[in-house]
This record gives sequence, C-alpha cells and structure tokens, in this order.
Amino acid sequence: MLSARGLEAQVVRIVEDLAERTEEAKSSEEVVRYLKFCSAFREYSLYNTLLIWRQKPEATQVAGFGAWKKLGRQVKKGEKGIAILAPVFRRQEDEESEEQRLRGFRRVYVFDVSQTEGKDLPDAPIATDGNCHDNLPLALMRVADDHQITIEVEPQVGSYGVSLGGQIKIRLGLSASDFFATLAHELAHEMLHQNSAGKSLSKKEKEIEAETVAHVVCSYFQIPTAAPAYLALHGATSDEILIRLANLTSVIRTLIEGVETHLADPEIQQVI
Repeated sequence: MLSARGLEAQVVRIVEDLAERTEEAKSSEEVVRYLKFCSAFREYSLYNTLLIWRQKPEATQVAGFGAWKKLGRQVKKGEKGIAILAPVFRRQEDEESEEQRLRGFRRVYVFDVSQTEGKDLPDAPIATDGNCHDNLPLALMRVADDHQITIEVEPQVGSYGVSLGGQIKIRLGLSASDFFATLAHELAHEMLHQNSAGKSLSKKEKEIEAETVAHVVCSYFQIPTAAPAYLALHGATSDEILIRLANLTSVIRTLIEGVETHLADPEIQQVI
C-alpha cells in the first residue's frame, strides 16, 4: 500500500492524464457518432426531469411511443408510461400575427429504453476493454457492504449501473472489469451525491466526479477504462475535471484502501 503522499501524487498524475485525454476524445469518431445518435433524444425541463426521476429513478434514455418506433423499437406490452407535462401553444386571435402563446400543459407519456424492445441501439463507448481478476470486484463489493450499500444485479438496468441511495443496481452480464469500473462509479455517486451538498450539483458535475473517481481507482489496479470518452460525452472540459479533484481524494482513498484491505482476506485470495 502506498503512503498517503505517494498515493496523492499518483492520483494527481492519473487525473491530469485523464483531463488531457478527455479533450482529445471529444473529436474521436466513436464519440462524435454516439453524440449524433443522442441528438434523437430531446432535453427535458427540470420539472419534467424530476417527474421522470420520481417515477423511474433508473431511467436513462427516455422518449415517447412514436419516437421509439422511429428508432426501430416498440414499447413492451403492459409497460406503464412515465407521465410528464407538454406545453400547449395556440395562435393569437389576431390572424395577422404568427405569434403563439402558451395556453397550458397537457399530460403525455414517455418510456425508458428498458421498457422497450426491438432494434439494438448503439452502445455508448464506455466499455473498459480490459481484464481483471474476479477478486477485485469481490473486494469492491465488500467495500460497499462496509458502507451498508446493497448491490443488486439485474437484466433490465438501462445503463451499466445506477445509484439509488443505499442501493446500487448493476446490469447483468458485464465483464469483471466493466463490473468493477461500474461499481466504483456508482459507489462514488453514493458517497458524494446522496447528501444535500451532492444533490445540489448538476448532472454533469456529478458524472465528472463519479467517473473521475472510477478512473483513478481502476487505473490504480491497472484496469483500463473508457473514462475519456465517457467524460467527453458529458461535455467535460479538462479544467472542469482538474478543479474537482480536491473534492474527490477522500473517496478515492477510501475505495482504494478498502479494496486493498479486503484483497488480504483469505477467502478472497482463493479466487483466481
């Protein structure tokens, strides 16, 4: 185990490298292609975003029935729609005016990708493309248990994982390295963003923090990540990554030291 000063120096080097590679990733073909795909999904107001979160916290890609049909997917039979509000505009009574005014709102329904089936959608370029021994995910799961955070593995998780406050859901079928990276990311959300200060951050800020933590932890244990592409997809700049480092060192240290402690458990050492 590195000394506190040695670990801090290594973390700074890793994050500086991450910041530089994120800027480079913004112009990569895979990121540009995926951003074009994402443009098919509209942005929702803060109020509608809260409505979506309250009804389906694990939602990741949300669209209406017709929009999903255009993407080659159908809403599964029996799925319950997520209610949001759509504005209703009407033209002014003055026929010469083309101006339309907001007259109110109406309820419409959208569906998360996990509620649909059909043509495969392109995956975000966020796979780790690496390998790790099964003992590393097991050790990180023990760290989650130390903090009274439960982990569920399910086939219908829309993204790789989701943090729900005391509970993490992870998609079934991930490789050991993807599982480790996803769990590190969601544990960062749990430790950083479930309190009042963390909840006040924007989605972008939360993702920068969680993915930076995951990348540092993975890099420490020599697991390659796709963090530069992930952060590029969220529009992170090198400055935004570097400026948040001071907030993350405690969580990074907690996860790394927790994994190293549990790796020494005889039960985990038997896993090869």
